[in-house]
Amino acid sequence: MKRNPNYWKEGAGFFETAEVLSIKDSTSRTNALTTGEIHVMNRVDPKVVNLVSRRPGIRIEETSGNQHYTMPMHTDKAPFNDNHVRMALKLAMDRQEVLDKVLNGHGYLGNDHPIGKANRFYAEDLPQRAYDPEKAKWHLKQAGMENLKVDLSSSDAAFVGAVDAAVLFKEQAKQAGIDVNVKREPADGYWSDVWLKEPFCMSYWGGRPTEDWMFQVAYAAGASWNATNWKHERFNKLLLEGPRRAGHREAPPDVHRDAGNPARSGRRRDPDVRQLHHGPERRRPARRDGRELGPRRAEVPRALVDGLSGRRLG
Repeated sequence: MKRNPNYWKEGAGFFETAEVLSIKDSTSRTNALTTGEIHVMNRVDPKVVNLVSRRPGIRIEETSGNQHYTMPMHTDKAPFNDNHVRMALKLAMDRQEVLDKVLNGHGYLGNDHPIGKANRFYAEDLPQRAYDPEKAKWHLKQAGMENLKVDLSSSDAAFVGAVDAAVLFKEQAKQAGIDVNVKREPADGYWSDVWLKEPFCMSYWGGRPTEDWMFQVAYAAGASWNATNWKHERFNKLLLEGPRRAGHREAPPDVHRDAGNPARSGRRRDPDVRQLHHGPERRRPARRDGRELGPRRAEVPRALVDGLSGRRLG
């Protein structure tokens, strides 16, 4: 891509060229940044954030956005078609421990719905779901599945640390009498062969700028990316009545209470080298400065690498 000299917007378009590529491996991305091959990257492994930040010329920038990690379960397949089972699995998850040990504190707690703090109608008054193995056992008893065994597919292709998060959940769920078998899936083909196909897996969402958009894409009945096959009559009626009702206070509780997409945490992290400068504010919720890193940065770097979708700015 080349800079458009006739771009209409003032104060933008400082890069002369932009190049796109993909470095999917987290270690390779990090090495490229620390050796100076690239100037910007996102999806940093939380375990190396502090180490990377000590390197001369590298600056870590972090904002709270709407990216969140989930564990979608197919609500139309046993045992996940029983909401007591879904509730048991949500209650068998210690989100704080995942945040502390897998993300090294780089995030905030998820609450089993996709609307994040960067959204206008974030449901702050919705009680935070806490780790409660005993209550999880009660739900399993109501479902007649006190000795629940489930397979959980995972790969770091889902997000950096997904396998560690799955193994940690396995240990947490034991306290509720749940036997979780972690299936380590190949990174290659994870999004084509596992996501939407396996009944219980690790995943993530980048979030959307509006509440209605997020719900329509991932939670509406029949949506192609509804990873849980969830159908809820009242929720879908709210979507039909308009974005304000769907995005305000009425829809998140339905998702929190009944959907099959437990949200572990939300986070945003984009480390930049110091050659890149910007104004006093970074845009959110999308990564790379609200996906406007190219137009908004004030000096030309050699490269930007997006480990997910594969963009390099050079």
